[in-house]
Amino acid sequence: MLHYEQMRNYKPSEDGSALVDPFIAVMNKDQHGYRRLYGRGVTNKLIKELDGGDTSLMVPGGIVESFKASVEVEKKQLLEQRKEIEEDIERKKAELEAMQKDINNQRETFEAAVRKLMEQLPFEGREFLT
Repeated sequence: MLHYEQMRNYKPSEDGSALVDPFIAVMNKDQHGYRRLYGRGVTNKLIKELDGGDTSLMVPGGIVESFKASVEVEKKQLLEQRKEIEEDIERKKAELEAMQKDINNQRETFEAAVRKLMEQLPFEGREFLT
């Protein structure tokens, strides 16, 4: 547990000149050029080649870039979908307003027809309906 606490509390130098993996700083090396707990045949040189020279990252840079690219693609797709949904909402609002106008026109036409029929009724019948 002592090594874990040391790695957790590790702070790199203030000037940033020496970027060191906390694991290496605390555990040191077993043998020159080899990395502890990385498996047989894994050397610092091999890790630098995979990581693009940055040994402070635990994830290879290629994976991170691939992930960022896929996130950007998904972000663009979501923005396009959002735009399509907003356009669809506006189209539906316009259709709804047109339907409301049509219903109001039909209601006015119906009311006018009912008024006209009421005027044609004899005088006694109009009293009954009003």
